[in-house]
Amino acid sequence: MTKPLFYIFVSSTYKDLIPYRKAGEEAINELKQKFIGMEYLAALNADAEEASLEMVKECDIFVGIYALRYGYIPPGKTRSITEEEYDYAVTLNKPRLCFINDKTAHFNEDVIEMDRYNEIKKLKTKIQTDRVIAWFKDPDDLKHEIYRSLNEHLAKYRPDLIKPHCEPTSPNYEQQYRTAISNKYVTLIPLNSKHSFAMDDIYIPLTMHVDPECRKKSQPEEPGEKLQSHSLKAEDLVTLSEKVAVVLGEPGMGKTTMLYYLARRESKNPNGLLPIFVKLADFSKKSEPLESFILSAVANHVTGDAMQSLAQTALQQGRALILLDGMDEVTRDNYNAVTDRIRAFIGNHPNCRVIITSRIAGFQNSEIPYRLFKIDHLPVPEIEMFVNKWFSGATDLAARIFANRRIQELAQNPFLLSIICLIFEQD
Repeated sequence: MTKPLFYIFVSSTYKDLIPYRKAGEEAINELKQKFIGMEYLAALNADAEEASLEMVKECDIFVGIYALRYGYIPPGKTRSITEEEYDYAVTLNKPRLCFINDKTAHFNEDVIEMDRYNEIKKLKTKIQTDRVIAWFKDPDDLKHEIYRSLNEHLAKYRPDLIKPHCEPTSPNYEQQYRTAISNKYVTLIPLNSKHSFAMDDIYIPLTMHVDPECRKKSQPEEPGEKLQSHSLKAEDLVTLSEKVAVVLGEPGMGKTTMLYYLARRESKNPNGLLPIFVKLADFSKKSEPLESFILSAVANHVTGDAMQSLAQTALQQGRALILLDGMDEVTRDNYNAVTDRIRAFIGNHPNCRVIITSRIAGFQNSEIPYRLFKIDHLPVPEIEMFVNKWFSGATDLAARIFANRRIQELAQNPFLLSIICLIFEQD
């Protein structure tokens, strides 16, 4: 049921590298591995030094990011915690992937430790003597370098992480892509758990309803009463007569996981649509049309001109399922431009199936001309089903949840329900 994850500890100073640590976390998450670091220290019953060294001890891979700060030196010590973490990883012979800022990288003056220049230089020299390092100029550059380095390292232990390349003469390259997508979303990774759950085992189908405001618009109704009820499931979005759907939900309601589920479900059907997942926060940082960004997303899984040609044909013929995740993560400054590019793509590909997700609070354009849906809270049977799947049925947690009205209200949110299961599992 579960597949071991690589526990990847990210070491760095903090004040100067917040966006860089976030970039590293995104790279690790995209590889479906487990990020750990100082962000979780507040939850541990230990001081920062002890807790960070314990995470170095427990990790499978050590990732070090180094720039222009040396870091905090604990009282009575001569080395910063950052240097202690690296030295401890060396002592434990942990696999170490290290990244150092390029001279052209820009940092605000208020985060630079000029009085620690010699210590910083000495630490970087020690690391470069010990390791082959990679350089980074900005967060996007670092994310690429970490993804590339980790992908090469993990491929030795997880063959499914190797990205295939398709030549024009390669047979079944569409199936290679479908297999890559199916493998990418084969697991779900609960927060702070070192094990992943099989998507097919743990996923609970979400239901949703048509947004009441949407009903007021002059949109054709689907045959029957299904859209007026709360019985619409994620897979129903793929068969509606309208090709575009916007799914809104509160934080933690499983919007992204729903798209992962649809991508895997469709990829397993050899006659199904070609699923392509796009994170809109990443797309918003680019100026290119959505179609070219979609083709780049395909190349993240299977490279080669043959695959690109196949994907373009799928877009033109309406055989693609475009999954656009996180409209709420697009900044206010970029929101209108991103919306315009999405509309342009839909206008040029009217037969493509497109599903867009967003938090309710982050959905700025209430006049977007597509049917809106809102995700329902989990009902009692689904809560019980999720708990039983998490613990393989051997628990009384569901009964405890239903015995407390407030806890049951929290459990109606899939993310909070997973937190409840995790806490119950650990204590």
